[in-house]
Amino acid sequence: MKNPSLSCLFSLGLLLPLSAQITITNSVFPALGDTLHFAVDNQPQGIVMTPPGGDQQWDFSNLQPSYMFEQVFQDVQTGPDYGSFPSATLYYQTTTPDVDAYLNVSAQNVSLLGIAGPDPSLLSLDLIAHYNPPIIQSRAPVSFFDINQISPGLLIPFLPGILPGVGSLPFNADSMRLRIAINRIDAVDGLPAIF
Repeated sequence: MKNPSLSCLFSLGLLLPLSAQITITNSVFPALGDTLHFAVDNQPQGIVMTPPGGDQQWDFSNLQPSYMFEQVFQDVQTGPDYGSFPSATLYYQTTTPDVDAYLNVSAQNVSLLGIAGPDPSLLSLDLIAHYNPPIIQSRAPVSFFDINQISPGLLIPFLPGILPGVGSLPFNADSMRLRIAINRIDAVDGLPAIF
């Protein structure tokens, strides 16, 4: 004999609305030959951003790009400095002329290992700079309100002779280095709607 209360509860369970949290997987990670298109609006008008949280819609249709650029993910072995980044799987040319970014793409992360080319700062160095640890640019899986913290850095050695006025310093140096520390907290405060 069937238990009517069990059948009733099961039927009611099917009638309840199902809800699920959106999770972004590594299927969005870049692959060889992919191109990311960027459009930057330096002076956005009419965009109302509410505090982060669920059940919100943001309308970005009024954005007017001031400039656009692309990142084309290329075979790392075609990169001019690929030998300096043995764990790299892809590279792309940055918006700074002749500066290349080397990435490692795994099942869990897209990590920026470092950059190579003319120094984008004011020192005018030709450099190969390794982030230690690498900068995680993307993670998977990613869910709403995930929070991650990273603290990578750069240590760039150079010869003092390239800087003006080094001879007037109160010490003699045969080498110098520039240390850059980065502290970053990533918070997933919005995910795309699925229609």
